[in-house]
Amino acid sequence: MASRSFCLIGTETGKEDDIVKYLNEIEGVKACKVYGPACHCNVIAEISQRNTDEVRETVELRINKRKEDGIQNVVNLFVLNDLTKESEKTEVYSIK
Repeated sequence: MASRSFCLIGTETGKEDDIVKYLNEIEGVKACKVYGPACHCNVIAEISQRNTDEVRETVELRINKRKEDGIQNVVNLFVLNDLTKESEKTEVYSIK
């Protein structure tokens, strides 16, 4: 069964485009810039891998380790119950 998570990523000002480009080059990752009031993140990435261990590895080794490239903070939210019905709610939890 495939596993998914959403990463909320805070970057240095002006680094958003470079980080989105880098993330979109990683297999199983889709990323885009986001903006909002009182938001500590300016990039969001959806990560889809074969299992939870591969999701965690992608986050830890490919995203968290890129602090020198302008990534300041990462909050990873694993999808616990990926329901296909639009009327159903998908639950997420956070790990740091």
